[in-house]
Amino acid sequence: MKKYAFIPVITVVAAVLQYFFPWWTMPIACAIIAFLMKVPAARAYASGFGAIFALWYGMSMIADLQFDTPMSSILGGIFGGISSNLVYTLTAFVGGLVAGFASLTGSLAHKMVSPK
Repeated sequence: MKKYAFIPVITVVAAVLQYFFPWWTMPIACAIIAFLMKVPAARAYASGFGAIFALWYGMSMIADLQFDTPMSSILGGIFGGISSNLVYTLTAFVGGLVAGFASLTGSLAHKMVSPK
Protein backbone atom coordinates (compact mmCIF):
# COMPACT_ATOMS: atom_id res chain seq x y z
CA MET A 1 0.00 0.00 0.00
CA LYS A 2 2.88 2.32 0.77
CA LYS A 3 4.18 2.09 -2.78
CA TYR A 4 0.96 3.64 -4.10
CA ALA A 5 0.89 6.47 -1.53
CA PHE A 6 3.64 8.37 -3.35
CA ILE A 7 1.40 9.59 -6.20
CA PRO A 8 -1.39 11.18 -4.11
CA VAL A 9 1.12 12.67 -1.68
CA ILE A 10 3.01 14.39 -4.51
CA THR A 11 -0.20 15.56 -6.16
CA VAL A 12 -1.67 17.09 -3.01
CA VAL A 13 1.55 18.67 -1.77
CA ALA A 14 2.39 20.11 -5.21
CA ALA A 15 -1.12 21.49 -5.67
CA VAL A 16 -1.05 23.22 -2.29
CA LEU A 17 2.46 24.58 -2.77
CA GLN A 18 1.75 25.89 -6.27
CA TYR A 19 -1.36 27.65 -5.04
CA PHE A 20 0.68 29.76 -2.63
CA PHE A 21 4.22 29.73 -4.08
CA PRO A 22 5.88 29.77 -7.54
CA TRP A 23 5.88 26.74 -9.82
CA TRP A 24 9.46 25.77 -8.96
CA THR A 25 8.47 24.72 -5.44
CA MET A 26 6.95 21.61 -7.04
CA PRO A 27 10.27 19.92 -7.98
CA ILE A 28 11.70 20.69 -4.55
CA ALA A 29 8.70 18.99 -2.95
CA CYS A 30 8.97 16.02 -5.33
CA ALA A 31 12.63 15.51 -4.49
CA ILE A 32 12.06 15.77 -0.75
CA ILE A 33 9.07 13.43 -0.80
CA ALA A 34 10.90 10.83 -2.90
CA PHE A 35 13.87 11.08 -0.53
CA LEU A 36 11.74 10.65 2.60
CA MET A 37 9.49 7.90 1.24
CA LYS A 38 12.46 5.85 -0.09
CA VAL A 39 10.87 5.27 -3.49
CA PRO A 40 12.85 3.16 -6.00
CA ALA A 41 14.32 5.18 -8.86
CA ALA A 42 12.14 3.97 -11.75
CA ARG A 43 8.94 4.24 -9.73
CA ALA A 44 9.97 7.69 -8.47
CA TYR A 45 10.41 9.02 -12.00
CA ALA A 46 7.23 7.46 -13.38
CA SER A 47 5.10 8.44 -10.41
CA GLY A 48 6.42 12.00 -10.28
CA PHE A 49 5.90 12.41 -14.01
CA GLY A 50 2.39 10.97 -13.96
CA ALA A 51 1.20 12.83 -10.89
CA ILE A 52 2.35 16.26 -12.04
CA PHE A 53 1.32 15.61 -15.65
CA ALA A 54 -2.24 15.01 -14.49
CA LEU A 55 -2.14 17.92 -12.03
CA TRP A 56 -0.79 20.45 -14.53
CA TYR A 57 -3.14 19.28 -17.28
CA GLY A 58 -6.11 19.83 -15.00
CA MET A 59 -4.80 23.10 -13.61
CA SER A 60 -4.14 24.48 -17.10
CA MET A 61 -7.67 23.57 -18.21
CA ILE A 62 -9.20 25.20 -15.14
CA ALA A 63 -7.05 28.31 -15.50
CA ASP A 64 -7.97 28.56 -19.19
CA LEU A 65 -11.68 28.58 -18.36
CA GLN A 66 -11.24 31.66 -16.17
CA PHE A 67 -10.30 33.94 -19.10
CA ASP A 68 -12.82 35.68 -21.33
CA THR A 69 -10.73 34.69 -24.33
CA PRO A 70 -9.13 31.28 -23.76
CA MET A 71 -5.39 31.71 -23.31
CA SER A 72 -4.73 28.32 -24.87
CA SER A 73 -6.14 29.49 -28.21
CA ILE A 74 -3.88 32.56 -28.11
CA LEU A 75 -0.83 30.42 -27.28
CA GLY A 76 -1.86 27.90 -29.92
CA GLY A 77 -1.95 30.69 -32.49
CA ILE A 78 1.52 31.86 -31.48
CA PHE A 79 2.92 28.33 -31.84
CA GLY A 80 1.57 27.74 -35.34
CA GLY A 81 -2.13 27.13 -34.80
CA ILE A 82 -2.01 24.13 -32.49
CA SER A 83 -5.14 23.08 -30.63
CA SER A 84 -5.99 23.95 -27.03
CA ASN A 85 -5.66 20.30 -26.00
CA LEU A 86 -2.12 20.19 -27.38
CA VAL A 87 -1.26 23.34 -25.41
CA TYR A 88 -2.56 21.63 -22.25
CA THR A 89 -0.59 18.49 -23.09
CA LEU A 90 2.66 20.37 -23.75
CA THR A 91 2.26 22.30 -20.50
CA ALA A 92 1.64 19.08 -18.58
CA PHE A 93 4.55 17.33 -20.33
CA VAL A 94 7.02 20.03 -19.27
CA GLY A 95 5.76 19.86 -15.68
CA GLY A 96 5.90 16.07 -15.74
CA LEU A 97 9.50 16.04 -16.97
CA VAL A 98 10.59 18.46 -14.26
CA ALA A 99 8.76 16.49 -11.57
CA GLY A 100 10.03 13.15 -12.84
CA PHE A 101 13.64 14.24 -12.78
CA ALA A 102 13.20 15.88 -9.38
CA SER A 103 11.68 12.70 -7.95
CA LEU A 104 14.47 10.66 -9.51
CA THR A 105 17.01 13.01 -7.92
CA GLY A 106 15.41 12.56 -4.50
CA SER A 107 15.36 8.79 -4.89
CA LEU A 108 18.98 8.59 -6.00
CA ALA A 109 20.06 10.99 -3.23
CA HIS A 110 18.48 8.67 -0.68
CA LYS A 111 20.25 5.71 -2.22
CA MET A 112 23.53 7.62 -2.10
CA VAL A 113 23.36 8.62 1.57
CA SER A 114 21.72 5.52 3.04
CA PRO A 115 24.00 2.97 4.68
CA LYS A 116 24.54 -0.23 2.75
